[in-house]
Formats: sequence, C-alpha cells, structure tokens
Amino acid sequence: MFTYRPTGDTLSFAAKRDRPMTAADDVRRQEKVDRRPEKHRPFALRYRTRTARHEMSDICVFGVAFQLTQLGIPLEHVTWPRVTITPSQWLCIRHTMTCRNASSSADRCSVVTVFNPQRSAPQTYKVEARCAKLNPDKPLLAITDQWALYLYSTRTKKLLHKSRLERDLVYWAWVTPSTLGLVTRDAVFHWDCSSAPTVPVFMFSLHQRIRNTELVGYVTDPGLKWLAVTGLFQEEQVVSGLVQLYSVDRRVNQLLPGQCVQLCRHQFQDQPYVSQLLLLADRGPAGQRPEGRLHLTELSPPASSGGALRGPIAETLEFFDPLDKFDFPVCLQVSSSQGLVYVLTKCGVVHLCDLETMTPLCLHVVCPDITFTASITPTCGLMVVSRNGQVLLVEIKKAALLRRIVEVVNRPGIATRLRQTLP
Repeated sequence: MFTYRPTGDTLSFAAKRDRPMTAADDVRRQEKVDRRPEKHRPFALRYRTRTARHEMSDICVFGVAFQLTQLGIPLEHVTWPRVTITPSQWLCIRHTMTCRNASSSADRCSVVTVFNPQRSAPQTYKVEARCAKLNPDKPLLAITDQWALYLYSTRTKKLLHKSRLERDLVYWAWVTPSTLGLVTRDAVFHWDCSSAPTVPVFMFSLHQRIRNTELVGYVTDPGLKWLAVTGLFQEEQVVSGLVQLYSVDRRVNQLLPGQCVQLCRHQFQDQPYVSQLLLLADRGPAGQRPEGRLHLTELSPPASSGGALRGPIAETLEFFDPLDKFDFPVCLQVSSSQGLVYVLTKCGVVHLCDLETMTPLCLHVVCPDITFTASITPTCGLMVVSRNGQVLLVEIKKAALLRRIVEVVNRPGIATRLRQTLP
C-alpha cells in the first residue's frame, strides 16, 4: 500500500537598524571573538555557524513579529499543545492570567487568547478548558474538558454545539473547516460541526504499537479519504516516530516510520490529473541519526491515470553534526500552489525542498531556541512559534532562491518550474 510592528504585506526587518538580532548576526559576532578551530568551539556555535554558511541568509528575510510574553502569557505556557497556529496564521494560546478585581496577583484564571500577529488585536476569553482549538476558516473556538466538547462563536461568545465524549481525548484537531478529528487512546472519531448537534463518528482503531506512543498529530486529505495519526516514543535515548495511515475506502492500515506527516493533493507538471500524496519526514534511531529522510508517495491516482502510481521518492535531510542526535522534524508544511515543502526541526532549522522531486533546496536556523509549530504564509514563507515566546516570520526571496537552485543545487528545471509558481 503505500516588538509588535505592523509591516504590511512584506517584511522589512533586514532594512531596519533596530531589527532583532538574527542567528546569523549572532554567529558573526561570536566568530569575531572566538578564533579557535571549529572542532574546539562550543557545539551550539559550531552548529549555528555551519547553518549560517548555507547561503540561506541571502534567501531569507526573517525577524520577530511578536513576543507572546508581552500579552502577559507566562513563558512556561508557550508550549505544545497550549499554543496552536492555523493555516491562516491565527494563534490560539491557552494560559492563565491575573483575574480582574483580584485581591492579589496570586488570583489566576484560565483564559484563551486568539489573535493574528499581522492583522488583529488579541482577544481573550475567560474559560476553563483542558484544550482549545481555533477553526482555520470560521470564527469558531472549540474547547474540551475531559469528557465533553464545546463549540463557541468568537463573535457572539455563545455556545453553539456540545457533544459528550465516551472516551478520554488524547489529541484532536480541525481537519476541515467543519470537522474535528478526535483521537482517543485506542480509536479515531470525526465530529461534524456544520449542522445540527451530532455525535462523533467512529473512523478506525489505533494499532497497538501506536497506542504505546505519545500521540502528537492527526491529519487528513481534503476529501477525508486518507487519515494519518502520528506518535512519538523514546528509542535508544532519542525521539523516534510512528505514523498509522488509514484508507477509508479500502479499510486498511499501514504503519510507517516518521516524526511528522502531511497529506495533500498536487498536480505534477508532467501529468494531466491531480494526485493524492503522502509526505513523511523521519529521522531514524541513534545509529541512523546523522541524516534524516523526506519521503513522497502517491496514494491513489484517478481512473484517468490508468491505475499507474508514480514511484516513491526519498531525499536526504541534512543534520549538520552527528553529535546533534536529539534534533528531529517537528512540523511538515506543504504548499502545492508554491510547489514547496517546509520541514521545521526541534532545534529551529527550516529545510526547504521542492515538492515534485523532494530535492533539498536550502536550509537555515530561524531560531536558536526550540521551535514546535509553524504555518505557511501567503507570501512564500513561514510563521514559526518558538519556546522562548517569539512569533517569527520567515519570507523567502524568490530571485535569490531561483539563483541558488541554478548555481548551487544545479537543477535549472526546478528553477524554471518554481519561477511560474512562486508568488
């Protein structure tokens, strides 16, 4: 089987003298005072120096769009899964703050803050919630306690729907603008919130191996025909991943190695139909840690293709130093319209790859701290959230990227295709 500073539509951090210091700036500063051979330097400095030399500094414009602690969000609450980001770059943060009319600063209440760093003021809702998820397209906020789901309108602040859960919820996410994917310890359910109150519908059971992992992700294709659950587990003192892929039509499962997964539709340049694709980012056990792999597999071509599947593609993701055995992919984002794949790692490295060939194009450290979630921006780039509370905007410079693909990657065919698809 298979500093909040509105900047308009573009970024201008590099043109400002008071811009936040970037990883590359920090590398240059430290290199001036550290003349030791690379092998004798502190490991973190070796890592960032190698990254800055990957020509990505000429391809990216990046900076801090917002600092979450400025909203009164405790730094210990800037974690996964308290902070989530939608494809439209809306942030949803579950945290505590000092209650109004509180007699002391020790009186704290549970709240959910939602906002878009580029175009909206923060909105805070006082609510007792175990978890909160903002709808990707509609003004809807879903929250849970241990045994129930609630759906609120962020405009009217009224309760729209409620559903009782028969099992403890482990992970959940909006999979379409009208459907919530609910993952319990042993099964997956879908809750359709588009009409009158309904109950969650059973989709498939989890494999025993993935039940023994920490469930961290659930994605579907747009038609809800292919479903994938991701779990992480400790293996040889490093973090490994496992993905359970399920076909709704065939009612079959398959377990695959991987720390993050994405399902998408894409029309390849050389074919007249749209393909359903599975993308996996993986970094294996300790013995295989020096490099990772990015996999692409076509799942189910339409009848017009004659039933032939494209062969699977796998490319290497470079991790700079074998000593850096704890880094691994944490977020995989795909833009079919741009023709690009973004792989974000725990240590703040972004790998940029071509979607059709999986060819690595460039990479860069966007943050020296831990990063855990990201979303693609319309202007060809990423919005990244880091553990230190920074919301980072990364924008790819089209001309510089195309020049690198031709001169360094030596793939002029990819450059020709991306010249037509990149904004």
